[in-house]
Amino acid sequence: MSREELRSVLSHWDLAGITSLQELHLGSTRAPKVIVTCTDGKFLLKRFAKVRTDPVRTAFQHQLHRSLQGAGFPVTELMQLRSNAGTLLEVQGHSYELCRYIDGSRFAGTTDEAQSSGSRLAGFHDLTKTHLRTAPPGRGFHARDDVAKVAARLQQTRPELDSAQCGLLHDCMKQASFDASARWASLPTTVVHGDWHPGNLLFGEWGVSAVLDLETVRADARIAELANALLQFSMPVGRGGAAPDVHMSTPDLDMLRAVLKGWALMARDQLIDAEVQALPPLMLEALCVEAAIALHRKGRFNQWSGPDFLSFVCHRAAWIKSHADDIRSMAVSP
Repeated sequence: MSREELRSVLSHWDLAGITSLQELHLGSTRAPKVIVTCTDGKFLLKRFAKVRTDPVRTAFQHQLHRSLQGAGFPVTELMQLRSNAGTLLEVQGHSYELCRYIDGSRFAGTTDEAQSSGSRLAGFHDLTKTHLRTAPPGRGFHARDDVAKVAARLQQTRPELDSAQCGLLHDCMKQASFDASARWASLPTTVVHGDWHPGNLLFGEWGVSAVLDLETVRADARIAELANALLQFSMPVGRGGAAPDVHMSTPDLDMLRAVLKGWALMARDQLIDAEVQALPPLMLEALCVEAAIALHRKGRFNQWSGPDFLSFVCHRAAWIKSHADDIRSMAVSP
C-alpha cells in the first residue's frame, strides 16, 4: 500500500499519534497488511484481496467476528470506523479492516498447543452454530469435481511426477469422496473457520491466544474441518523446519490424540457415529485435494519438490487407510 493510500484509509479511524507504519509480510501478497503503531497501541490494517472480496460474505464475516469477540472468544478486536459503528471500510473498490495487534507465539509443535487448538475449534463451532441460517454459501474440500479433474491429468501437466503415484492420488481422492458422501447428509453442520491450521493461530501461556483470518468462514460439516485440522497439526511440514522424508509420513499420533482430546473436552455436542465413521475418508480427501491443488498450481509444496511431496502424500494416505479403525477409536476415546 502506498503512503497516500494509507493516509487516506487510516483517516477513517480515530487513531492518536501514528508513530510508525510497517509492512507485515505474512499470508497472501494479494491481501497486504501494515502494522500501525500509535501512542495508544499497535494495530493491524488489512486490505482484502479483490478476488476474494464479496460484499455479502465480508459483511457476514465481520458480523460473526464481532459476535465471537462479544462472547469472549480469542479473536482480534475489530476497530470501529469514525463515521459509524461499522468495522468494514469500502473505498475505491477495496475493502479494509483495522484490528488491534496481538502479540503471540507461533505453533511450537507441543501437544498442549495441539490440545488447545482442538478445544478452541470445538468452541468456535459451538458459538457459530447460531449464525448458520445467515451464512453465505461456501466451498470446502469435499466433492470437488474441479480438483478431481485436475488430479486426473496431473501427470500430463507435471511430467516430472511419477505416473503411478499420480494415479494413486486420483483414485484415493475419488474413493474417499465417495465414502464421505455416503454419510454427508447426516453430518451436523455449523459455520466453520475454513482454514484452521497452525499458521492461523497464535499461542500464549494458556494455549490459543488468538484465532486469525476469518475470510473463509462458511457453512459446512464440522467433522470436515476437524478432519483437516487433524491433518494439519500432525503433519511435520505444517510445523515448519526442514522438509522430512517419506519415512516421516506417519502422522504424529500424540498430536492427533491431543487435538481430539481438546475437542472432546470443549464440545457441547460430542461426535455422532456418522461423524466418527466419516473421519478417515474426510482426512484422506482433504489430504489429496490440498496436494492436487498445490502440485497443479506450483508443482511443489512449500520447501518440498513436487516428486518428494507426492511421495510423502501417497505414503501418508496409505497409512490413514490402513489405520482407519485406529483413528475412529481415538475419536471415540481420545
